[in-house]
Amino acid sequence: MKMVPMTGLILNEHEGEVHDAELDYYGQRLATCSSDKTIKIYSINNGNKTLLANIKGHHGPVWQICWSHPVSGHLLASCSYDKRVVVWKESNDWFNIFEFTHESSVNAVAWAPHQHGTILASASSDGSVGVHVFNKEWSSKSFSAHHNGCNTVAWAPYKELLFGSDQTDFGKKLVLASGGCDNLVKIWTVENDQWVQVGEINCHTDWVRDVAWTCTIGDNRQLIASCSEDKTVVVSHSDDYSKWSSVRMHLFDSRVWTVSWSKIGNVLAVSAETNKVSLWKENTIGHWISCSDIDDTKGGED
Repeated sequence: MKMVPMTGLILNEHEGEVHDAELDYYGQRLATCSSDKTIKIYSINNGNKTLLANIKGHHGPVWQICWSHPVSGHLLASCSYDKRVVVWKESNDWFNIFEFTHESSVNAVAWAPHQHGTILASASSDGSVGVHVFNKEWSSKSFSAHHNGCNTVAWAPYKELLFGSDQTDFGKKLVLASGGCDNLVKIWTVENDQWVQVGEINCHTDWVRDVAWTCTIGDNRQLIASCSEDKTVVVSHSDDYSKWSSVRMHLFDSRVWTVSWSKIGNVLAVSAETNKVSLWKENTIGHWISCSDIDDTKGGED
């Protein structure tokens, strides 16, 4: 992925709080969404921005956006307090090509690895997860996932096995993680055309706000980072999707909202309520250490 210098880039075109921002696959366009019910698309070139589109169509705050892989045609998914998941496609302008309505606010959207096709997941405060598949036309299924609400979803990365295992489909299965208001992270996969729970991570004592999935380099493990209103980040690993070993990475000073892995999966970015972003890396003895802190209130690095 192309690296884009972002120093000094300030986005101030929204009329409400910005809830999410995401670069596309090539790092050339940035999408943002806001409480002002709009999505904005920018061209990013050498740290400069140009507003390309102002997408209107949601009827409430837009919580999250997600670009698809280019093989799906640069689609942009969004979710909103208006209970809707929307998929947008560019053709001179941006058009709504699909939408699905949950029974309550939709809090998160995530595209599956492109090797599985064009598949989108959504998480709703009604406690359900929706899975939306495009195969000549769109179809949707939803299933009950979390009591009192689902806050986040993340797909297992597609990964070829590096060395000996009798689980020939491990790393290639369509597997989803969700986090909810029941303080749990749950692992789901498809069996006989139905979504079933195959694993669970029970390490938090308050709402799970975000989950991020990655695979380690050099072995067959897969890792999930989860963060919670209990002020903790937990890193869990598995080699079969059902049995998970977990370690609490750190106890923060405030509630933790998001976690995000680097592209090669060895550095974890953590965003907390205090506007502080920290970067963490596992050392040779399995302990997670802080390698950088970025404080939004200072605009610099500690």
